[in-house]
Amino acid sequence: LPINAAGKLDHKAITAWIQEKRRIKMWGHIYSTMYEDMSTSNEENADPTMDWAAYFDSFTNLMHTRDVIEEWVRVTCDWVLSYKPQSVLEMGCGKGMLLFKIAPYMPRFTGADISGYALEHVQKVWDAQDPKEHGICTAMQLAEGDAADYTGLVDDGLYDLTLCNGVTMYFPSSTYLYQHLQGAIESTNPGGIVFLGDVRALSHQLLFHMRKLVHIEN
Repeated sequence: LPINAAGKLDHKAITAWIQEKRRIKMWGHIYSTMYEDMSTSNEENADPTMDWAAYFDSFTNLMHTRDVIEEWVRVTCDWVLSYKPQSVLEMGCGKGMLLFKIAPYMPRFTGADISGYALEHVQKVWDAQDPKEHGICTAMQLAEGDAADYTGLVDDGLYDLTLCNGVTMYFPSSTYLYQHLQGAIESTNPGGIVFLGDVRALSHQLLFHMRKLVHIEN
């Protein structure tokens, strides 16, 4: 528990921590609901490994089109695999769009997410696949938890690469970001990679909102 300079419990810090945990839990419920209600896996000829439910275009507020998502997944996976990791821990794996493309290229992959519904989808699709589609992956594990909770994730050893892609914008505070990064570093082998993708640039925020206003006006 947080201790102040006087050696006593820091009640303000404790209150902030409780509020943060409540906010994180709320995001978990929100995403589980969106993942279920907006699933693209039910569409005709849909690929269950490419379910981009809840991925919205910031300008149109509509769900992204398949070609945009496919490019995003391909570029990210190529980047991750260029490091040639033999084990990956993905914090915030969602419905597995990166997991299904990366895991077959290494013996061990662990995916963690705050949404139990998303993890159920990943496990169901993985189990239904032909084992040949799993490539050399012999240990695919899933764990439910938020992006700063690494409890039990390194019981079988550290990872060559820790991945968190398109998630940091939902972190509730800078303290939470620090906890995530600390856990990621401690979960990664010496000389390994901590990969943060799709991180919003503060320097681009003004331009982003100006472009969005122009888009709305047009």
